[in-house]
Amino acid sequence: MAAKDLSEKGAKLRALKILTDRDKTEKELRDKLSRDGYDEGAIDGAVEYVRDYGYIDDARYAENYASYRMNDKSRIQLAVELRRRGVDEGVIDSVFDRLYEGFDESEQIIRLIEKKLKGTYPDCLKEIHDEKQRAALYRSLQGKGYPFETIRRILS
Repeated sequence: MAAKDLSEKGAKLRALKILTDRDKTEKELRDKLSRDGYDEGAIDGAVEYVRDYGYIDDARYAENYASYRMNDKSRIQLAVELRRRGVDEGVIDSVFDRLYEGFDESEQIIRLIEKKLKGTYPDCLKEIHDEKQRAALYRSLQGKGYPFETIRRILS
């Protein structure tokens, strides 16, 4: 069995192979190369190489990730997921400013309510019989990152 090439050239080749599977953030790529045994110098060279060719771009990654999922997840949920993947806060803010311009999360909240109460909005709200159920629904929606005022408006 041939020895693994842990040089910068080997790291570049490994980075390209990793990126053929799916798009990654810089942090995800660095973490993967580190787990594969490459040293910091080789990782830095490989990351610079793939960045120069446009194979990694955290802003593009964030935009694709958020635009694909923004109809199913709250803005806050997406921001948390992108931060966890190593996307810079400024990049997230910039991407979200573009994507969420004029976007209203009300439709998402309504879909979640319909799913949870197994009915069509607003008729399904008649299934809430006491304040305990209403409070549970509020907590559930707030836990997913939706703004209290938007939830209150929809449930009123």
